[in-house]
Amino acid sequence: MCVNVRPKNRRTTAGVNKTGGWVLLTQTNLKTNNMKIVKIKAYKFKELNDKAIVEALTWLDNYPLDYEDNDGKIKWEYFSDIYHKEPEYVAEHCEENKYLFDKYGNTIHHLIE
Repeated sequence: MCVNVRPKNRRTTAGVNKTGGWVLLTQTNLKTNNMKIVKIKAYKFKELNDKAIVEALTWLDNYPLDYEDNDGKIKWEYFSDIYHKEPEYVAEHCEENKYLFDKYGNTIHHLIE
């Protein structure tokens, strides 16, 4: 999997190996043809430590789930609330959506296409 981003005079690509784990970023200066390669350890939600889970849940709470209650009103349910009742549901949600995080719980899946 690769994604190309084109800042001025640069080409950046990112990819993750099929076994998961590492995200490789390369950036090439198109004028000088110099390349930087950065290796980032990628974690699934269920692999995060407690502090990183809080950061990941904070990000997930920016995108709450909406549903209609019995009275027909639209309600929002936040992932941090769901996590306290069903932590495996949040892990499955992240897995299904291919969300990846760094060791601090910051999202990095957007670097990969």
